[in-house]
Amino acid sequence: MILSHWYGSFRKQSRSSQVLGIALVVALLAMAEITTYRWFVRRSDERAQMALSRCIELYDRAGRENAPHLWVEAARAFESGHSQSSWSPIAPYFLTFGADIALRQGNKVKAHELVTQALKEMDKNNPLRPALRVKQALLEIDADDAALQKQGEASLKTIANDSTNPAREQALYYLGLIAFDAGNRPEAENIWKDLLVRAEKGSVWAEVAQAKLQYHA
Repeated sequence: MILSHWYGSFRKQSRSSQVLGIALVVALLAMAEITTYRWFVRRSDERAQMALSRCIELYDRAGRENAPHLWVEAARAFESGHSQSSWSPIAPYFLTFGADIALRQGNKVKAHELVTQALKEMDKNNPLRPALRVKQALLEIDADDAALQKQGEASLKTIANDSTNPAREQALYYLGLIAFDAGNRPEAENIWKDLLVRAEKGSVWAEVAQAKLQYHA
């Protein structure tokens, strides 16, 4: 009854009044939708953060007890958490932990897939992204596929040669380690010495490289 009365009054208004009325209603609805959406996102992010926290607790427990069944349980928890939080900015973190578990279980292929998917979902400005790119490159270098190995080596060298990349020192260290493990000690030493020259004060990777050089001197 109220709606029919409103509609009857609305039809008697001038065309311009009708347009203004529609615009006002649309604006009010849009404001309500935006408010509801923001509330939903805030509450959803809280739930996603709580889910990630519970998964990390299980991850830590599996690490302390080093029980295979707990690693399986943790992997399932992170997979489920990502599925339920795929819309959240923290969704990629479920994948990165899942990749670490897969690597612990000896599944290098799955670990690479999860890291690659995490990079696709992760914001371009995320400060953890450069280090994750290094991890992706290392997984590719350690792959059984020759083409993937070359791709990983190229990616790692690109990061190491980029003076603006925050993960450059990490990439240089691993390039040296790869050369060292391959039996090319002179190249490894040159790479690590270059790292020491370019590294910022207090660099963890420079300290590790320095220790390597001193130990094998």
